Amino acid sequence: MIKNKILYILMALFLLSSCYPAAKPKKEPNWRYAPQMYDSVPYNHDNYNEIFLNNVTSQKYPHNTIQYDQEIDLIEFSDFTQMSKYYLNNPIDNSLFNINEGKKLYIAICSHCHGKCGKSDSDMILSERYPIKPPKFNDCNNIRPRNNISIKEYNPGMIYHSIKYGYGIMGAHRNILSTKEIWQIVLHVQKLQNI
Repeated sequence: MIKNKILYILMALFLLSSCYPAAKPKKEPNWRYAPQMYDSVPYNHDNYNEIFLNNVTSQKYPHNTIQYDQEIDLIEFSDFTQMSKYYLNNPIDNSLFNINEGKKLYIAICSHCHGKCGKSDSDMILSERYPIKPPKFNDCNNIRPRNNISIKEYNPGMIYHSIKYGYGIMGAHRNILSTKEIWQIVLHVQKLQNI
């Protein structure tokens, strides 16, 4: 019984002493795991660097990247009809390779909504769980509200603009497709317009 009381008293003293603040505050900070995170050395891109072959830290940009001060070679259009006037013709050649690449991209990215033949007959659309049915590419009767023509009459610029920036419920694809890939899909969609 007395042993238990002594044990309880010792435990209470230990707990109280662990909560007691130090008499003098520490002037030195505690040990830091990664001091360079707190006191970083400023980065100098002109430093000598033996890792690179030319011993210069500042290297050229990797191939196919856009430099921060480089002008992007794209014309941005806010209006659908401006795009259609600028791109009356597809800038890439109408070769069998480009058409087949466009078909592959279309099947991978577009067919889950538009169907394999552009007739709005994908499984997702036929399940009637999708709120709006996409247009059929060869339908002359479905007049589009943006420009009052049917999708069958869309020129390459209109199709390109719809894929790149989106149309209605269809989202923009400019972040997942390159400009060339969009134009390849345009070639395939133009083929589907004439089926």
